[in-house]
Amino acid sequence: MRLLILAIFFATTAFGFLMQYLDYSNRNAEIPENVQDVYDKDAYKKYMAYTMDNTKFSIVSGIISTIVVLLMLLFDFHHYIYTLIPVENTIVMGLLIMFIPIVIGMVVGAILGVYSTFVIEARHGFNKTTPLTYIADFSKGLF
Repeated sequence: MRLLILAIFFATTAFGFLMQYLDYSNRNAEIPENVQDVYDKDAYKKYMAYTMDNTKFSIVSGIISTIVVLLMLLFDFHHYIYTLIPVENTIVMGLLIMFIPIVIGMVVGAILGVYSTFVIEARHGFNKTTPLTYIADFSKGLF
């Protein structure tokens, strides 16, 4: 069963990375002829630069997230939680087994979100968020 889960995980992850790679490989494409009168060339180049930065970051963050999930699966993280935390109530234990990996994923996502907001978006002039606003928005998102 573990091999089936890992195979499905790898297949879906590989498909996602393939789609991102195909998107990235099209980064130097010119404006299609049928919409050249709609797009400004300079605005299109800026859009493509921003899109490619986001695509590269998405690939890197996907690799990081994949590694985290893979480590949890390969090292029986859920079983480790089960043996580490002595809770008699099976409902509470089930919630903990689900909740702790979600929290780990949220922490990793928050770190990646900080980079996305304060580096990539700032590089392209889209970031108007202050660190305090980011923390407040993140906290609101938790609730």
